[in-house]
Amino acid sequence: YLERDESGSIAQQNNHAKITAQFFEKNESASTAEQNNKARIASLSKLLPAPVFINSVIQPLSHIHPGFIRINGWPGFLKMPLVEAAAASPDTGKKAEEIFGHQIRLVKDIPGLVTPRIISMIINEARITFSAGTSTREEIDTAMTLGTGYPFGPFEWEERIGAKRIRKIVDGI
Repeated sequence: YLERDESGSIAQQNNHAKITAQFFEKNESASTAEQNNKARIASLSKLLPAPVFINSVIQPLSHIHPGFIRINGWPGFLKMPLVEAAAASPDTGKKAEEIFGHQIRLVKDIPGLVTPRIISMIINEARITFSAGTSTREEIDTAMTLGTGYPFGPFEWEERIGAKRIRKIVDGI
C-alpha cells in the first residue's frame, strides 16, 4: 500500500513478497498453487471453442489462456448493470457480446482490468485517510456509500475482496 510519511509525502511500502510468502505458508506452497492453476486451465481449455468465462481480475489472458474471457467477478461488481470483461481477440470478444448483449463492456486486457484498479486506489486512499486519523472506518464507509452510491464503502469492499488482492493491484501486480 501507499502511506504518507511524516512530511505528508506518499511513500510506497513494498511488503508484497512478505505477504505472498505468508499466504503460501498458511495455505499451500507456491509450486502446489501453480500446479493447481495449470490443472484448472487445462480442464477449462477442453471447453474451447465454446466461450469460457473466468473470474480473473488480476491475471491478464496472456498469463492464463488467450481463448478465455476474463470477467470482473469481485464482490459487488456482478450486480452492476454492466459486466466488465476482457478478451484477447476480437472473435472471442464477439462471442461474449453475443451472450451478454449490451450488458457487457469489453476493456483492455490489462492486469486488474479498469474498475478494480480504481476501487483498489480508493481503498488505498481510504486507508491513508484512516491512518492520518481524519476519520473512522465506519465514517469513511458511510461517506462513500452515501456520496457515491457504491454498494459498499472502501473498508467493507476490502473485507469482501481481500486485502491481498487489493495489494496486488495497488503494488502494480
